[in-house]
Amino acid sequence: MGFGVKWSGWMMECVSTARAAVLVNGSASNEFYLGRGLRQGDPLSPFLFILITKVLHLLLEKAGALGLIKGIHGVIPGYTTMHLQFADDTILFLKAEEQGVENMKFILRCFEDFGREYSTGGTSAG
Repeated sequence: MGFGVKWSGWMMECVSTARAAVLVNGSASNEFYLGRGLRQGDPLSPFLFILITKVLHLLLEKAGALGLIKGIHGVIPGYTTMHLQFADDTILFLKAEEQGVENMKFILRCFEDFGREYSTGGTSAG
């Protein structure tokens, strides 16, 4: 999406350096680092979630334009719909064709791998 390495580094720093402690019988444990990505209630979560789901949207739009998946007509009058996204939900609408479903599974695996790469501090920043 055109974000520079510096900006991406800032975002990774924000989500990968959090620390927490646990209360046990009213006493706090030693602090420990949280090892994975975003946490519920993190003020950056909504912003970063929108950026990430935009990636999924672009993947699905490109796959549709290439004919790899086919949406259905009539979900929204006058449009072919492949997906709807709202808050933290994504609904997929596909023609019931085996190849299209296989292609969608591949797209979702790629999206999962993309998320895993970033949540583990991979080198694909930017």
